[in-house]
Parts: sequence; C-alpha cells; structure tokens
Amino acid sequence: MAPKPPKPVMTPELQQYIERAEHRMSLRKPKLLFDTISPMNSHLLDLALADHLPPDPMFDKKKASARWTSLQDYGPIPDGHHLLYFPIQATKSGLMRDGTDPDHSPGAPFVRRMWAGGAIQFHKPINFPEPHKFLRGWCLETVGEPRLKLGREEGDEKVFVTVQRQYGIGPTGTISRLSLKNLQTDFKPRITETRKLVFMRERGPEDVKAGPAKIIHSTQTPDYSFTLTPDPKLLFQFSALTYNAHAIHLDPDYARNKEGYPERLVHGPLTLILMLTALRQLLDTPGQKYVLRTVHYQNISPLFVNQPLKVCVRQLPNEGQYGIWVEGPGGSLCAKGTATAVTLATLYNDAPKLEWLQERQAKGVAGIPLSALRGMDGIEDTWLGPILQKENSLDFERETPEAEKIEEKSRGRGGGRGGTDEGVSSRHQIDLYHD
Repeated sequence: MAPKPPKPVMTPELQQYIERAEHRMSLRKPKLLFDTISPMNSHLLDLALADHLPPDPMFDKKKASARWTSLQDYGPIPDGHHLLYFPIQATKSGLMRDGTDPDHSPGAPFVRRMWAGGAIQFHKPINFPEPHKFLRGWCLETVGEPRLKLGREEGDEKVFVTVQRQYGIGPTGTISRLSLKNLQTDFKPRITETRKLVFMRERGPEDVKAGPAKIIHSTQTPDYSFTLTPDPKLLFQFSALTYNAHAIHLDPDYARNKEGYPERLVHGPLTLILMLTALRQLLDTPGQKYVLRTVHYQNISPLFVNQPLKVCVRQLPNEGQYGIWVEGPGGSLCAKGTATAVTLATLYNDAPKLEWLQERQAKGVAGIPLSALRGMDGIEDTWLGPILQKENSLDFERETPEAEKIEEKSRGRGGGRGGTDEGVSSRHQIDLYHD
C-alpha cells in the first residue's frame, strides 16, 4: 500500500501571500455601477434559451420567445435575470489575461478563476418600465477579504473571494449625483447578492492534463426537470449579454491547454438561471403566483459545452423550500442549491389590498404594480390596465426624507421622475416585498 501524502500545512510562503493579498484587496474601494434597465437583455436571453428548452407543458416556449415584444406586457425582471445587468466596465487592457475582472483577483499565482456559488435575497422586485419609458438602476459592489483553503496535497490550495452586490433603482434626474454615502443611508436595495469566486494556481505544461474528476451522484428524485445541451452559440450569447470575456467559456484552446479542461465551461451564473427557470416552471400554476425570496447555491463540478445536462427541482419537507440541482453526464451532481418562495397572498392579505385598490381606482390614483398583482383572486386586468397607464409604479421609491429631498431637487430643475407622470406621489405604491 502506497504511503499517504503528507497533510498540507500553512507554510510561511502561503501565510505571506495571503497577508499581501488581504492588504491589496483592502485598498480596493467599493464600486458604484449604473445601468439603464431595459427588457432587451432579458428578452435576448429568452430567445437564446428557447430552442434549448424541450417542448413541455410546464414551459411555454412560444410565450418565452415572444416576451417583451408586446407593448402590453411589462413586469418584474425574471428570476436571476438581474445577472444580465451592471456588467464590468473596463477596456481590454484593463482585464486579466484570461479576460476576467482584476478587482476580484487575489493575485498570482492564484489566477485560475471559477464561479463557486453564492446567495441571493430578493427584497422587492425590480420591474421593467413601460416600453416608451426607461429606468435607471444602481449596483454597489464590494469585495471581501480573500480566504485560503488548503488542499489535499501541496499545490492544491484555493483562494476564495466573496463579492457582494446590492441592486436598486435610482431617480433618473439625479442618478449622476448619487454617492456611496447616500445610497447606503437613504436608498434601500431591491436585491442583495453574494458571489463566491474561487482562484486556483496557474498550471504549467506538465499539469495541464487533468485526471478524472471525482463524481458525486444526487440521491433525490425531482418533481420537475428538463434536459438541454449547451452549445458554443449559447455560451457566446450569454458571454455577450453579460459582457463576460472569460476565455474558459469562449476559447477551446485556452480551456484545454491553459486550464486543463476537456472543453469550454458553462457559465456559473447561467447554471443558476437554468435552476431558477426550472423552479419558476414548477411554482407557477393557474390562479397562484409565487415570489422568490432567497436562493443559496453551490457549483460542485464543471459543466462543459456540447454535453447534456439535467436541471431538477424538488419541493422540500419545509413549506416554501425547494431543492434545485443540475446533473451532468452519467447523473453526476454538478450544482445544487435551496430556494424559498412564498405566495403573494402570504406577503399581503388579499381583502385589504383589494379594498385599497378599488378606493385608489375610484379616486383616479395610480401606482399599482400590475405584474405583482396579476393572477390574484378578484384582481382583473381590465381595470388594472387603465390605472397602470397613469403611472409607472416601477420608478424610484423614496425611502427616507433625504431621498425625498434629492428627488424634489430633481423635480425643481425640470428633471421630473424617471418613469412616472409629473405630480403623482410614490406614496401610493404598495410596499409588497419590504422585509
């Protein structure tokens, strides 16, 4: 019997590296990113996925591919589609050699990056504006301290970096004057996301040939699943939509000869979106609408282009909890997670809401989130439509007196409020998803 390799230890060299990496990353300031929220990115992803998803009564391909082509249909960003917005804003020379964001990198020799997992909390929906209007959003990104994890053998160490993102809506007329200070104190995020990235050592020519990966099989039987085979076109389209130049998704030679993978890898965020798509198909039933609240997920092993995968969902014993996972060839478990969802009726009692809506309708006051209310008992599109036309309820909501001052300054300069009619107060909006 061959002797076991010695247990890895924290060497002085590794300790010095992680201390230097912690210092470098502590100097990186939070980034405030802005984007114009348009349904186009989400619509294009629907089109990219439409031919990959099989005919199934639980997935209406025709409806998905036609989404946002009608002026009558505008609502919340589909679950996970916020990942298509607020991309890295850098020139080619500002990227790492593999096309990734240098602000996330702990530094050489840990330069091989992968998306390890993360968590998302949905506080309120970010809704698409009406087709003839637009919505400005903000994203606050902070990078945490790097954490070193020893491997089974020397050289197998990994460095984990946590990236936190908060997403919100900003007033169109004053978006350029928002700062890190007033965003954190006056404007509450709609979505809070944590991304966990893992960085591994650079491989030399002798290390490129990767051995067989350890296979883990799922022991769960899904309540709903679908299969698809991601091809190079899908990987390119997702890279383009997310402004992601990471070479492991685009360049087969780089993936094989530099990273040691047999082929290009499927994106970690694309895997997450596929799991959330399957969850949505299981949840949505006639007359019942669910709202996703939290997601925790982990990418276990790589998924590769041109290899079939199976996306699965199963309701867990605890009410409102669901298991989501992806199986690769041979049933290998490649990604897994848990999600929580609640019905709209749970979030807000129906009877008082209907009474409030009818009162507002009688007075001609707008601010009704159509997409959030559609499908609930007693709420009809025929009378919601005219209300929604008067005011886009998706605009910036004033959370504090300071936020209200900023908005009033904008209105005094003639800027108005992006996405709403002049003079209609946002106080009339229903605070459906506030924790």
